[in-house]
Amino acid sequence: MDDTAHNHFPVLRVCALVCRDWLAASRSIMHGDIGLHGPTIATFLQLLDSPPLNTYFGTVRFISLTLDCSGPETQSFLDLLPKFVCLGSIHLENGDLDYRIPACPNISTVNLDEVEFPSFATFLDLMSRFPGLKNLTLGSLEFPKGSQRPEPHVKPSLLLEMLSVKVSRNDRLLRWLVSHAAAGVSTPRLTLIGFDDDAQASVRISGYLGHLNTSLKHLTLPPVLFETDFTANTALLSLSFTHTFYIHSDESVGIFPHIPAILQRFRLDNLEELILAVNFLPFPPGHQEISIRDLFAQLSTVLRTPQYMRVQSIRLKGSWNRAPDGFSRDSFIAALERELPHHASRFSVVD
Repeated sequence: MDDTAHNHFPVLRVCALVCRDWLAASRSIMHGDIGLHGPTIATFLQLLDSPPLNTYFGTVRFISLTLDCSGPETQSFLDLLPKFVCLGSIHLENGDLDYRIPACPNISTVNLDEVEFPSFATFLDLMSRFPGLKNLTLGSLEFPKGSQRPEPHVKPSLLLEMLSVKVSRNDRLLRWLVSHAAAGVSTPRLTLIGFDDDAQASVRISGYLGHLNTSLKHLTLPPVLFETDFTANTALLSLSFTHTFYIHSDESVGIFPHIPAILQRFRLDNLEELILAVNFLPFPPGHQEISIRDLFAQLSTVLRTPQYMRVQSIRLKGSWNRAPDGFSRDSFIAALERELPHHASRFSVVD
């Protein structure tokens, strides 16, 4: 069974009827990813309780579980998680996580978003249930006000390969990252999402960046960073900014004014790649509007500094298919070559 059938469910259903071996191969593809919510949880439990029909324990690799409208069957399902021997990734979203989750050593990727915990200790306990955790994404999380007190009795050690954190209005989470730095919340790849102009949050982010120090190799961040300190992160190999440029069809560009200044605040000796996002969106209120020529002039000033002269790859990422009338990827490349002739060879314009 070749790769052409992988995204063609009608073909896979026919393949499942050929013989026992093809049945197992078909189900391993069809049942690799599952999404559950509300009443579908009870239906799925019935399937798991039917041995002739149940091949899920050996095939499911990813589970997305929506927690709203959940009942007691949710706990029954969570109790079965260790039986999914191929399960490597789980996404929990939209609801209260007031459930016991058993230890799941096979799960390496966890994504939490729009989840409310009964206490911060419950969140820390959840982290300890995934001893093999490598990739962690923390979206919007809610904690009761009483969980503002430090809870030092649960300190999971997380040696991650990737950590993505939504930092806007997530102060409790930021304080945990700083206060539990010595407990081993470590990663070489960090993504910060949804940053506010918040001096307090900047202090906490600076504290965590200081803890990561030279172990941090890849950093993705928004351009609004107030007074965040990057001086400890001198071993970065790649630096990526999201939501950087705002482009209109008349070839004017709005850029957050502090982007060039932020670039100059890094002390980089090993940087190999710089990634800037290009977005076709309305200008944000209160931000300046400049021409493409002015934009490239600002970039040129930064790129001529010694630390950025060593950067061999500068990628401009954009959703060019959403560009307004009168503007295209080709016109942007032409402007780039015209305004930055000495740097154009280092640039690539990608989707």
